[in-house]
Amino acid sequence: MTRSSPFTRAGREVLIAEAARTPMGRAHPERGWYRDTHPNAMLAACYTELLARSGLAPGHVEDLVIGCTAPFGEQSRNIGRNAWLQAGYPPEVPAVTLDRRCGSAQTAVAVAAGLVASGTHDVVIAGGVEHMGHVPIDSPVTIAGIYGDPWPAELRDLYSFVPQGESAELIADRWQISRNEMDEFACAPMPGPPPPCRPAGSRRK
Repeated sequence: MTRSSPFTRAGREVLIAEAARTPMGRAHPERGWYRDTHPNAMLAACYTELLARSGLAPGHVEDLVIGCTAPFGEQSRNIGRNAWLQAGYPPEVPAVTLDRRCGSAQTAVAVAAGLVASGTHDVVIAGGVEHMGHVPIDSPVTIAGIYGDPWPAELRDLYSFVPQGESAELIADRWQISRNEMDEFACAPMPGPPPPCRPAGSRRK
């Protein structure tokens, strides 16, 4: 249900000028495409390709909003800005990296759209980055082992935290979503993605 408010009625139209992504490839410690590629380089390649396709000058970008579900290690300390600087772009452009779990990049786009709609900015780059070969899916467990559990006993007493796979089964059971319905949704036609950009130093074998 769409809510109407003075903000939505007065907000400016938001347009997506261009899009870019890295290719999807094999993840493997010895034979993975991006085994020797830092996540900064992956995101920087998208920045560079995006600016080239859109014709925008780097100095025209007013903000960067990037989603990352595991902002640890190589992906820590605001990877959205680190990748921008590593690409050689103006340090005057600010950035924010946000974590909304699997919806991080989608939320980044929504936040960027809000900045444009409100008149705060005219040009914002939004997206997401994740190098699961270098920062694996279980990295939060490793971090928790060093710095403590984000779900202390007081919180666990209120909610049951279960893995994603189990969560999916619970959702399907609760709302009676059949396997056929899920397969049909997964196979539904989607707009074709833009051609991929390849980060410098990545290997395809």
